Amino acid sequence: ASMLPVDRTYSVSAMIATGGFSNVYLGLCHDTGELICLKQPAARSTADTAALEAEVAMLRTLDHPNIVKYLGTDRSGTFTILLEYVPGGSIASLLGHFGPMPEPVLCRYLWQVLCGLQYLHDRDVIHRDIKGANILVSDKGQVKLTDFGSSISALGSGDVHRLLLGTVLWMAPEVCRQEPEQDLKSSDIWSLGCTILQMATARVPWDERQFENSIAAFFHIALTTKPPKIPSELPERVAAIAMQCLQLPDR
Repeated sequence: ASMLPVDRTYSVSAMIATGGFSNVYLGLCHDTGELICLKQPAARSTADTAALEAEVAMLRTLDHPNIVKYLGTDRSGTFTILLEYVPGGSIASLLGHFGPMPEPVLCRYLWQVLCGLQYLHDRDVIHRDIKGANILVSDKGQVKLTDFGSSISALGSGDVHRLLLGTVLWMAPEVCRQEPEQDLKSSDIWSLGCTILQMATARVPWDERQFENSIAAFFHIALTTKPPKIPSELPERVAAIAMQCLQLPDR
């Protein structure tokens, strides 16, 4: 897909995803006939639009086969980010359809996630919200990281690093503790380890704890001395990779 003109030459259809501050719709480009994704602020508020503007600033700098492609921005009406459409949906939705992923599928997807993540980290970009819902799969089995609304540059400064972005069950303990000197890249790797468990079991990480709510989960993860349980039925190779990702730093 090439960069699209932003003169509203597209139609908007059904909502296909919703997040903290944005909704994603299926779009049809009139000039090319391509299906595209249209991301708009959920509340049409200044804060939500500002969050999407920050995401655009990040997306414009990225170009990798395992990262969702940015196509343009339309500011003529409702602020809209135009993105490539990945027809297979997210890993989270695939788990809902098919259950735990067979080892060959998991490893094929994991390798592509690692390629995308290495590309980001080589550019000092931290995703901060790696989880099954933010990893898309095409109908050809190509994996693409998406949702850069929480992403930051590791070269930045100030309290932005300690904002509690990301989904609690996938968060690294040092992120929950808001440690000032946390290794930002390693927090993405921890989240990847949690995502491996999710892919292998079709359950959320820490599922064995059955937390009553996200606050209980948050405090447990912040204070934990052990990573989430790695189920015994996991293939040995997958379990080893997950354990490597879920290393607790020395405190």
